[in-house]
Amino acid sequence: MTRVLLTGMSGTGKSSVIAELLRRGVTAIDLDEPGRAVRDAEGHQLWRDGKRPEKLAEVPHHLECVEPLLRRSATHEIVTTMPLERVVAAVLSLVQASGRGPV
Repeated sequence: MTRVLLTGMSGTGKSSVIAELLRRGVTAIDLDEPGRAVRDAEGHQLWRDGKRPEKLAEVPHHLECVEPLLRRSATHEIVTTMPLERVVAAVLSLVQASGRGPV
């Protein structure tokens, strides 16, 4: 069985990819803490504490220090600025290329 760890900075679409994989019947687990995220009336994810000044002040540090670590340790990097359908297709193509079964 192939296992894929999706990681990245906040807001890059990890939860959206997981939701789409689940919708397609692929086993996927979202490790975000239960109850931490809420959705607005349109279904967009909102973070209860993500807009506090001290949290926003951490973003430059994370971009400078954390994101490079994630990139260096990754086997593959998928740019998530493309439409969700293409991101999910890219994830699934990596799984299929491994030849070791579903996620």
